[in-house]
Amino acid sequence: MMRNIIGTCSWSIAILAATCVVVPTDTAAAAQRTTAPDIPTDKPLAAVFEELLPGINAGQGDAQQRWQRICFSAGAPGNEAVRAEVCKLMCARLGPQTPAQARVWLIRQLEHIGRGESVDALAAALGDPDVLVADAACRALANNLAPEAGAKLRAALQQTTDAARAVALVCALGYRAEPESVSVLAQHLGSADARLAVAAAQALGRIATPEAAAALVAVHPKTQGELRLAIGDAYLRCADKLLRSGKTAEALAIYKKLWKPDEPARLAALRGMLAAAGPESVEIIIDVLRSDDPQAHQVAVGAVIDLKPEMLLPLASRLDALPVNTQAKLLAALGTRREAGLMPVVLQAAKSEHEPVKLAALRALGNVGDASVVPMLLEAIYAGGQQGAAAREALETTFAKGVDQRLVEAFRQTTKLEQQATIVEILDRRRAVTAMGLLLELAAGENADLRRRAFAALARLASTKEVPPMIQAMLKLKDQSEREDAEKAIAAVCGRISEPDERADPVLAVYQQIDSVQRLSIIPLIGRIGGAKSLKLLRQMLAQSDQKLYDAAAEAICNWPDAQAAEDMLHLASSARSEQQRVRAVRAVARIAVLQDDRPDAQKLDLLKRAMKLATRNEDRALILDRAASVRHIETLRFAAAYLDDPVLAPNACRTVVELAHHRGLRDPNKAEFAAALQKVIATTKDTNLAERAKKYLSEM
Repeated sequence: MMRNIIGTCSWSIAILAATCVVVPTDTAAAAQRTTAPDIPTDKPLAAVFEELLPGINAGQGDAQQRWQRICFSAGAPGNEAVRAEVCKLMCARLGPQTPAQARVWLIRQLEHIGRGESVDALAAALGDPDVLVADAACRALANNLAPEAGAKLRAALQQTTDAARAVALVCALGYRAEPESVSVLAQHLGSADARLAVAAAQALGRIATPEAAAALVAVHPKTQGELRLAIGDAYLRCADKLLRSGKTAEALAIYKKLWKPDEPARLAALRGMLAAAGPESVEIIIDVLRSDDPQAHQVAVGAVIDLKPEMLLPLASRLDALPVNTQAKLLAALGTRREAGLMPVVLQAAKSEHEPVKLAALRALGNVGDASVVPMLLEAIYAGGQQGAAAREALETTFAKGVDQRLVEAFRQTTKLEQQATIVEILDRRRAVTAMGLLLELAAGENADLRRRAFAALARLASTKEVPPMIQAMLKLKDQSEREDAEKAIAAVCGRISEPDERADPVLAVYQQIDSVQRLSIIPLIGRIGGAKSLKLLRQMLAQSDQKLYDAAAEAICNWPDAQAAEDMLHLASSARSEQQRVRAVRAVARIAVLQDDRPDAQKLDLLKRAMKLATRNEDRALILDRAASVRHIETLRFAAAYLDDPVLAPNACRTVVELAHHRGLRDPNKAEFAAALQKVIATTKDTNLAERAKKYLSEM
């Protein structure tokens, strides 16, 4: 059943617009039926309607759906004659001879496709004793494109004495937003019924003509409460429409009238006033920011983003006239505009004795400053504290031309290691590819801390053309940990090559150009990158008798990034020439077995099982059990459950069983096995949190 909306006006916001645009035509209805879908051609429409009417009256879905399809087809462009015939048939049945529920349904069809031919019948239905029928008629007239529909609504409004029905009619007129309705609606602004007065104000706000504005302003001073809010909002709508149409002076006059301390719409009026005031808005913003109105402050500061560029410097030059905290807010807003002309004012503010102002100015320099501010920002960074953090934020985010070069110059001018490290970090955060020369120089330099920072930055910034000098820098490294970090950085650069089998090409090219001693040093790096060509090369090395070459190739296989070398790892785990290599190979299998890729879980678990058989140390077996938790397969549960009685490996097995039980999609189809395993966990584990989780999952089965 339709919701009764008479007596409210909120429905007008959601009224359905007409579903089609009618294209007038003189083509006869009979001819149109031959092309319109769902419209019968074997009998007259009147006959079809009469056949369906009993079902429509009875609320039968089949009959209603069939007629509704006919209505939709009739309402399509080019079917004007058919549409008019369909509407007239329905209009003739809106009298008391048709059940009220069916009248409502018919009117809803007219709401979508009715035009001028439906207006009289719908207007008559406005007086229907059934409130739902009258309500549906009001909706239909509100959506009817014919001008006479608005005239009928206005006439009904002038005649009705029912306040609730008057509200619905006012809302319908507001939805139509016809200038002809202004005088009728204005009569109800002074109504003793608050709902009707509010609805009239809202309707006039939708029309928003100068006449509507005049009607609103005439009663505005006499109102209060909800009506004052509604009239103020409607008056603002009028001003907004004037502003959009270019009538700035008229709009500004309305905004100023509503910018009063006791006006509910004062903040919206302030926003409009700033949009309309032009150069005068600078003085308005300053006056507002001098006040003790924090809500108005937000509006004024927010308006800075929309000011014309030529207004920004006059506004910024008035900073000293404002309280300290307000200066900081305005500086932040000015900074978002990224106007280079503001830099002198912001630089001056950065020298302020007030901390909030200084912090805001330093941050703003990141947006309005040029490369010349780099030394000042660096000095603030070196000093530390909040000012240092603000300056660093500015320097890391500024787009100003030449900043990277100034940072490189600053690096070369200082001899303090801490300052140099800071500059390298900033260059890294800025993604300063223009500083590549400095970073490569540092990667090959004598200072270990700067080398580490340089390789970390190169991992993110370098391209493949930087790989050869990065390798040369890596070859100089003696510390194993530092060498591994350098290898990872080079592998990260190569990893950005889109084709996996080509990622090792830059390294392999260097490999072919260096001597045999240096080759041994980059073989582990080749393994970190992977690829078919690299794997083929490493397999050849493993088949040779040279122990150093074998050791390097074995390390490379254990560095492999994916499961491509899984079988090679397993072979090493079973037959490597040293125990250390076998252990490392087992742990490498545990690492790559569970990587996310397109391999099925069963294949991942099989690798873990084979590694478990080859593991000789309990710490390696424990690692394999822990890694198994990410393989969500029932066989994984069986694999882990087999170790619940192992005195050493039981804790790891318990954790894996509980992690698997966390996944309902795996647990629910295998409740019996999970129940047995979880009960065993509860009885075995000494971890109270793990036991509680096991009990929880057990209770959910």
